[in-house]
Amino acid sequence: MKSLKGIILTFILVGAAVVYSYFYFAVSNIYTEHLKKRAYEESHTLAKQTFNSMFQIMKRGWSREDLEEFLEANQKAFEKSLYTVNIYRGKIVEELFGKIEQNEVDRYILKAFNEGEDVTVEREGVLRLIHPLKAEKICQTCHYNADIGDVLGVIEVKQNIRQFVASAKGDFALSLIAIFPLPIAIAVGIAFLINRKIKQYIDKLNEKINEVESISDLSKIEFHPDEFELKEFHLVYTGFQHLIDKLKTIAVDKDMLEFEIKLLEKFVLTSAVIKDWRDYINQMLLEVSKILPVYSMFSIFQSGENSYDIEMFWVFEPHPQMKKDFENLALSRMGECFTTSEGSRINIRHNIIDRKRCIPRFIGKKIKYRKRCLLLDEPGIGGVVGIGILPEVQTDKTKVLIIDSILSTFLNLIISVKAINKYSKEIEYYSTRDSITGLYNQKVFWELLNYEIARADRHGYKFTLLTIDIDNFKAINDTYGYGFGDIILQKIAQIIRDTIRRGDIVARYGGDEFAVILPLTDAEKGYSIAKDIIDSINRFFLIATDGSKVKVSASIGMAVYPDHGKDAKDLFLFADNILHKVKMENKGSVYLPTEDDVEQIYKKIGKLNITILNAIENKKVIPYFQPILDIKEDQVYIHEVLCRIENEVKTLKADEFIRVAEKMGVIHKLDLVLMENTFKKVKEENYEGVLFMNLSPKAIMSKEFLESIKSLVSDYHLNPSNIVFEITERETVSNISILEDFVMKLKDEGFKFAIDDFGSGFSSFHYIKRFPIDIVKIEGDFIRSMVKNPKDRAFVLSITTLTKNLGIKTVAEYVENEVILEAVKSVGIDYAQGYYIGRPSPHFYKK
Repeated sequence: MKSLKGIILTFILVGAAVVYSYFYFAVSNIYTEHLKKRAYEESHTLAKQTFNSMFQIMKRGWSREDLEEFLEANQKAFEKSLYTVNIYRGKIVEELFGKIEQNEVDRYILKAFNEGEDVTVEREGVLRLIHPLKAEKICQTCHYNADIGDVLGVIEVKQNIRQFVASAKGDFALSLIAIFPLPIAIAVGIAFLINRKIKQYIDKLNEKINEVESISDLSKIEFHPDEFELKEFHLVYTGFQHLIDKLKTIAVDKDMLEFEIKLLEKFVLTSAVIKDWRDYINQMLLEVSKILPVYSMFSIFQSGENSYDIEMFWVFEPHPQMKKDFENLALSRMGECFTTSEGSRINIRHNIIDRKRCIPRFIGKKIKYRKRCLLLDEPGIGGVVGIGILPEVQTDKTKVLIIDSILSTFLNLIISVKAINKYSKEIEYYSTRDSITGLYNQKVFWELLNYEIARADRHGYKFTLLTIDIDNFKAINDTYGYGFGDIILQKIAQIIRDTIRRGDIVARYGGDEFAVILPLTDAEKGYSIAKDIIDSINRFFLIATDGSKVKVSASIGMAVYPDHGKDAKDLFLFADNILHKVKMENKGSVYLPTEDDVEQIYKKIGKLNITILNAIENKKVIPYFQPILDIKEDQVYIHEVLCRIENEVKTLKADEFIRVAEKMGVIHKLDLVLMENTFKKVKEENYEGVLFMNLSPKAIMSKEFLESIKSLVSDYHLNPSNIVFEITERETVSNISILEDFVMKLKDEGFKFAIDDFGSGFSSFHYIKRFPIDIVKIEGDFIRSMVKNPKDRAFVLSITTLTKNLGIKTVAEYVENEVILEAVKSVGIDYAQGYYIGRPSPHFYKK
């Protein structure tokens, strides 16, 4: 650490060095300029003298021999001097008397000839003066071809001053070095004196500080203006005095702080605390009362809708009237924080720590309450706590701060305990129930289905399984929003519950699908119950927010155990295939399976199951690539990856096996094999473009799926920014939080996301608001129709405008001809995809 004396000394030395350097360079430059000026004057005089000598000889008339003799004598005269004199003959003289031997004429000599003025040049310490010789009237006697003022020749005088300058600078530097110790001595002396004075003032400050052992000692510290000779130090100590005055009001006593820390350390939630939280609060309140004059505490907790619990905690037994007064106080505080009504249910409970001692009545009248209030909008819980203190505590700001921190901790503790109790029950309930309808969830459905199969085997009876699907439910969600769709699901769930018998089991399987287990029910009876469900649903309607009447229909598939399946998975797949048959052939009805259906479906299921499993096991999932055109660049460097598998007859498209793969629970494996084969193809063909990849919503639900994606991309050394995952709306809404977590984690890794079929409904805009979307693929029906339908064109244009403002790229689907492509270009869409651009192929697009 540097000392102040050292800093002062350093600054003085540095300052002296800077001044000396400046002085040296300034004086050196002045001297050099003066020397140059004198040198030029001497050179000019020498040039004049040389000319005068020449002139005297010329007046007597001279021959060429005389001229050469003069030049030679002139050179010898300056051989050992600092000067060099050269004479140059001009063209006017050469015309009459011819050329003489002279040095090469450079641009400075020519300048003197042309301008008729002295020319001075400095280079590397050598000064040149070039003096022109102008013709006068007397000169015309010999030089009759010259006019007065013409330059007949020039005299060049060179003078080397480098030695003089270097010698002078050296002498000056030695002189400065000789006197340099003087400022050093002065600097040391000044630093010593300043440091001594500062040390005196610092010692005074340390004496004052060392007197402080507790907060009360702060009042002993006082500074007087006459203690300080320097104004600057007086300002410092005045500021320090202000700091002391502030500390007196905000400092916390060490004992009090240690107590608070120890107390707060005990506020740790454990299972024992949650179980016996009232006893725990009693013990904490007792600890507080040992340090602060605290006698009581209350807590108010909203235990349900319009239902409240008030807990009163007492250190000692209170007077009955005191109880009543504090109950009224708690009720008034509740009214300040909660919106209550006349029918509110309020439960008051008193908890007394020590019943052997009583709180004097007069103390009860003095007690003041401080409170803390915390209300949570979601999930609608909150609480208030208050603590009773004596008036002197209220005036001590330090103690008030401690009380407030303890209150906040009490409040968070009580709310946490209550919330944990409340939500542990809810978690237990929703681990088996669907959060929207209250029906059993998919996990419990499979457990109950397996249980029913075992029970039917033991008792030798049949039962029926129904799979119910709401028709066109996606259109309802898209048109009226997910809130309205949830109400539809709740109403349909209630209709099913009301229609089936007591003891029958109903579950929400996922999305808009329900499953019903009808114990002791054969095919005919099961068919009858299914018809009743359909009839009840057909009678149902709901009024939308726009006043329109929304009617709903449902399709039902059925299977009977053991006729249609020997285990849970086969039974469900059979019912699901019957449901698919109904949806394709006669939507809004139920179908009673025949023996031919059994044979055909199991043959179909068996073959397809085997085909899917073989494709996954042998990694025979084939990627097909459909090109996407960059409209602005007119290039294809993007492909959408489509899934294909082969059987012994043909190559199957995705819509022929995806649904079965999802029901089999192997969709995530199928997606991963497709991804791996795609990345192999990318490496083999050195493809550097962008890939669009569809992900099944059920695959996203797999915990290992996300890590598997990241691992594959890393193994094949691909750039995540070149991979775009398409989000589809199918079955993702009920798992929106899981989907959001999935998207955010991959987004952090650099992957991109697109919304498929954007604009088909309300949910598309919900997704674009909630997720960090990079690209939207505009619903193909709008693109195909925009050429003929102005409304569709306007809608596409509005989507394009919206996405541009949000910095999102757009892809037009179903571009099937040149007319559509031109229309897509006209509205400013970025990319185009469709059969006109290129059909899906097992190879990347090449022009």
